[in-house]
Amino acid sequence: MTRRGASILFIDDDAHYLRCCARAFDSLGCRLWTARTFEMADKVLATRTPSYVVSELRVAGRWLVDYLKEVGAALPFERLGVVTAYSSIATAVQFARLGAAAYLAKPAPPQLLLEELRRDASPGLIMSATSEPPPRTTLKRTIWEHVSQVFVSAGSVSEAARRLGIDRHSLRRMLAKRPPAS
Repeated sequence: MTRRGASILFIDDDAHYLRCCARAFDSLGCRLWTARTFEMADKVLATRTPSYVVSELRVAGRWLVDYLKEVGAALPFERLGVVTAYSSIATAVQFARLGAAAYLAKPAPPQLLLEELRRDASPGLIMSATSEPPPRTTLKRTIWEHVSQVFVSAGSVSEAARRLGIDRHSLRRMLAKRPPAS
């Protein structure tokens, strides 16, 4: 399903994460440019035209929203993706309104990110009135996925419970259950 030849500018101040992404996207056949600051991203965008730009919400002390306001519509790319350790419903809604094609919590699998960036990206794609609407994820499933992602990124039940603001015993019970149906 993966098309070859996509080009991505990945902006993140975590050098280790950028190296891991570079290897992963290379194995998917993508050309990847990396930047550890928004200033470095400007330099890449001055000489390159990536298909997609993927960024962390906060890079080197600056917020992505502020950077996007500065550069406006002058960014030469088709789709924007956000992969962040600072995920929240509020920022997800904010970036959906800004037109982001993907908003994922770290660690996001590169294949999933690429699929989200490419989803509905083809021009002229129109859903007919007779076709089935895309399946909706239930609220319980969305909550379970968020809790699971926080747990994975936190590395321990105690840290995940602290981040989520719930009792660790409650979190342990939540994680012990099977995931709800989509």
